[in-house]
Amino acid sequence: MSIDAHGCYTDRSERPPAPWRSSAAKVNLSWHHVIPFAMMGDCWLTLARNQELGKCKVALASYLRLLKVESPRACLKAMAEGSLSFNSQEDLERKIAWPVWNIVEGPMFRVDDPKDKRYLDEFTSGLTVSEWNRQRRIKDLFIALGIFNEATAAGKISESAAQGIANVMNNAERTLVAGDLIRFRAAMWVEAKPPQQTSTSLQNITWWKKKPGSSFIERRSRSAS
Repeated sequence: MSIDAHGCYTDRSERPPAPWRSSAAKVNLSWHHVIPFAMMGDCWLTLARNQELGKCKVALASYLRLLKVESPRACLKAMAEGSLSFNSQEDLERKIAWPVWNIVEGPMFRVDDPKDKRYLDEFTSGLTVSEWNRQRRIKDLFIALGIFNEATAAGKISESAAQGIANVMNNAERTLVAGDLIRFRAAMWVEAKPPQQTSTSLQNITWWKKKPGSSFIERRSRSAS
């Protein structure tokens, strides 16, 4: 367990496995975070370690709503008292690692996978209109997280910094909470040339990248996605 009874991380070297089964497809699939997991974890840990600040509590409440945690007030109270149950710790750890609105299922072998906690894995093509709007909100949140994490990297936090991240979360809440993970959709991807340096075990693998540009699809049934 990496979350303690106060809601703080004790170890982030590993994250819990994704809570979904991969789609059936003729492509090796993986789960991609739009906002890097590390950025979201850094923000959460800073807020959780400073719960005595009123604005941090406000930001934590906003964060919990974004994570779709039931009874966020009760969760905050338990965190403050150091009485968060084991099941709640486990649930919280999983939801911080895998917010459904932040996840896109796509090819495992990508030439454009950021694989870096500093970069946004933004998607623009092959989305529904609502998914495209969600990407805009996620980008706003990504920018705010970067500013907040940089400002608090030395361990110091101000009420204004906490209020700032809370405001962005509140603005994004309605759009993000209504969003679900994006399952693999061929319209979002195109085949790509393999990286110049590829191990012999991957020589027969098909590589992919995000489809460039902006294009929309009509919402279809889940089975057609």
